[in-house]
Amino acid sequence: MQVAKSDLSVTCKAGGPYGRGSIVTIIGNVTSGTGNEANVTANVSKDSLLEASQESISDSDGAYYFVFSENLDVGNHSVLINANKSSELATCTDYFYVYAPAPVSGCTPRNITLEGTAIYAETGGIVNSGSLSVTAEGISTTNKTTISNGKFSIQYSGCLSLAKRYILTTFVDDLLGKKGTSKIIFATT
Repeated sequence: MQVAKSDLSVTCKAGGPYGRGSIVTIIGNVTSGTGNEANVTANVSKDSLLEASQESISDSDGAYYFVFSENLDVGNHSVLINANKSSELATCTDYFYVYAPAPVSGCTPRNITLEGTAIYAETGGIVNSGSLSVTAEGISTTNKTTISNGKFSIQYSGCLSLAKRYILTTFVDDLLGKKGTSKIIFATT
């Protein structure tokens, strides 16, 4: 990861490796002496050719994330993050790999119910309202639900192989524009 320096700075993490057809998640943070909200653009490239691009705005804490569901080609990829605030520009570059997964055998459609409480990491307070979305690594489906009084319940359906480890990624957006993410590791039985 490379970070360009100015009064505005940005970090980025691409994660991976990802199986072809998986959801690719890019996360990071923007900081500035004049508030942390900034316009953020993510460009995903392979062999210097742009494959996908998205734009967003970092929240008041500077957090941002991008979720790419494009079926990216197998191989090495780069992600270039551009953060722009007023006349300041900061960039960050990270890399990830997409592999061709082995053919799935013993795949059975299954339902997963995820229930919980959304809380703010910095204060421990409850996220009173907003939205929550869930993706599973290797499965190109995203489900979304609302958060009410901090509580959520979401059904996730997909083709899951027995005894395989999966990573669920949750994304929370509150009504004030704050964003958060978490990962849950589980195996089917």
